[in-house]
Amino acid sequence: MFFPSAVLVGLLGGAQWPLHFGGHLAMYPGMTHSRLMAFGFFGGFIAGFLGTAGPRLLSARPLRAPELFLLFGLYWGVAGCLLAGKVVAGEMVLIVWLVSLFGIGLRHFILRDDLPPPGFVLMPFAFVCAAGGAVITILESRGEVDFFWLQLRPLIAFQGFQLLPLMGVGGFLLPRFLKLPCHDDFPESRDPQPGWWRRVWILLAAAGAIIGSFFLEAGGQFRPAYAIRFVAIGGYIFFLVPGIWRPLKRDAIVFGIKFGLLSIPLGYLTLTLFPAWRIAWLHLSLAGGLGLVTLSIASRIVLRHAGRNDILLAKKGWFVIAIVMLLFGVTSRMIGDFIPKILITHYNYGALCWGIGLLVWAWKVIPNVLVPDPDP
Repeated sequence: MFFPSAVLVGLLGGAQWPLHFGGHLAMYPGMTHSRLMAFGFFGGFIAGFLGTAGPRLLSARPLRAPELFLLFGLYWGVAGCLLAGKVVAGEMVLIVWLVSLFGIGLRHFILRDDLPPPGFVLMPFAFVCAAGGAVITILESRGEVDFFWLQLRPLIAFQGFQLLPLMGVGGFLLPRFLKLPCHDDFPESRDPQPGWWRRVWILLAAAGAIIGSFFLEAGGQFRPAYAIRFVAIGGYIFFLVPGIWRPLKRDAIVFGIKFGLLSIPLGYLTLTLFPAWRIAWLHLSLAGGLGLVTLSIASRIVLRHAGRNDILLAKKGWFVIAIVMLLFGVTSRMIGDFIPKILITHYNYGALCWGIGLLVWAWKVIPNVLVPDPDP
């Protein structure tokens, strides 16, 4: 339910720019576009993953129908408010949605038969980041807020909400998908196994560095903040996902994961060196790198759960097309920032290419969410 919804919201979020520049959307999309992409597109994939894989990893019962429909309704409440331009209302619903996600997840955690992978301790921090940004927005609507907090808001709400879940699930999922050694896979037990807490402390240190860098940036220390993020994320990728540097297999999904993972720290490295084009380089890290990793992981999850190993083992020209169009879209969007006189046309081209890539991906993957899971 959440994966198709995330695709739809991602398409609508990207389409806001050409609709605005074409005179069909009166409001300027600056406030809504970023939220639709962070909470609608990426947040939809987070909810879809937690709702399906979460109970399995905990050896707990699946979500009950009331829980599922509560989360799904609140998700569309957030997306609906943002699409209507009601940012403050959307942020209020977002807080309720995040609290519900946490509460339902906590209930399943208490009733678990197994301990989750170490990285899952970062998920509450991601929720706190998004909720903290929403609180700042609500307070701003009711009076003056110090400039520091306004600077901090997009950092914790967008970057924190997107980076921390990747770090949380990546150490467990990515090595498995890339057929690399996985150090986050422990024997089934309700109690921590040897090495579990060590992995937790490493991840908490990396996440703490990233969150701390947000406060540095909000205080005006831009380059140190970007450098800290580059080191923390790069260190996470190269040390907690061992073997990422090995030669690529001839598989489009593997390429998508590796290229996306390397693009995330690359974006923060270029931010450190050339901070004047902050928004452009963030699109390289988030829309390009993180977006590609998200779609690659979702492809593997959906096709594997649907029993479509025939698609996974076959050549994936459709995924190559999706990757190329998505990267064209991100590149065009970035060029618009570098050359202001062609900004409008390249924002439009970027949204068009992004939408085509997302539709190609959805055409091949989304129908499989309707296929019964062969291993319920």
